[in-house]
Amino acid sequence: LNAVNLAQVPEGSHVMIAEVYDHDPGLLRYLGELGLYPGTTLTVLGREAFGGSLRFEMDGKELQLGEEAIPHVSVIIR
Repeated sequence: LNAVNLAQVPEGSHVMIAEVYDHDPGLLRYLGELGLYPGTTLTVLGREAFGGSLRFEMDGKELQLGEEAIPHVSVIIR
């Protein structure tokens, strides 16, 4: 299966995180605090109209990922 950037995933998609780009320690820490690690599965709920943050559901919780962080996550659509 080919990984795609999380920014390219359509609303309603079920995905598994394939890779988190780790060249920024602060961003990596932030993603870890959200629980976004390779192998984690989530459902993309959509984007906020203003600000562009991505809403997703993971383990029954709705979370948001900021626009700057989204391109640093690649996923496999399931």
